[in-house]
Amino acid sequence: MRAKTFLLFAVVAAASLLAGAAFQSMMPLFTHANGDSAAPTRRPGPPPLNLSEDELREAVEAYRLYMFSRDLDLTPEQLGAALPLWGKLIEMRSEFWSDRRMRIEELRETVDSAPDSDALAEAAQTFRRADENFWESFRSYEGQLMDLLTPRQQALYILADAEHPRRAARIYRALRNVDGSNETRDTIVSDRR
Repeated sequence: MRAKTFLLFAVVAAASLLAGAAFQSMMPLFTHANGDSAAPTRRPGPPPLNLSEDELREAVEAYRLYMFSRDLDLTPEQLGAALPLWGKLIEMRSEFWSDRRMRIEELRETVDSAPDSDALAEAAQTFRRADENFWESFRSYEGQLMDLLTPRQQALYILADAEHPRRAARIYRALRNVDGSNETRDTIVSDRR
C-alpha cells in the first residue's frame, strides 16, 4: 500500500512540476516586455521562409502527395504506380479549372455582345463540349488509378480527393503566414469543384 501511495505521490509531484515549468515558460506570452502583465505580448514567430509562388506550390503539392500515400496506406508497388497517375489528375484538374475560368469570361463576353440565338447556342455547346472532353479524359486516368487500388483504398481515395483542396488551402495559408505575408490566395487551390 505504501508503495502505491508513494508512486501516486511521485506522479502527482512530477505532474505539478511539469505544469509549473510549462506555466513559467508560457509567462512571456502573457507579460509585457517591461514585466507588466496587463499588456500581453507574443514571442516572435519563426523567421520568414521567403518562398516564391512556385516554391509554395511545390511544397503544397509535396504535402498533398504525402497525404495521398498516407491516407490510402499504399504498398510500395501501388505507390510507384499510383503517384504519377494521381499527379497527372491533379495537374489536369488544375489546368481545367484555369482554362474554364477563361472560357467563362469568353462566354460572358459573347452573351454581353448580344449576338443572335444561333451564336449563343453554338457558344454554349462549345463550352459544354470542352467540359465533357475534359471529364472523359479525366475519368480515363482516374479509372487507371482505381484499378490499382483495393475497394477500401478506392473509397479512401474518394474521401481523400474530396478533402485535398481544403488541406491544400490550409497548408498554403500556413506557409504564407510563416512567409511573413498575411495574404490569402486561392491560386494554389485551382482544382475546386
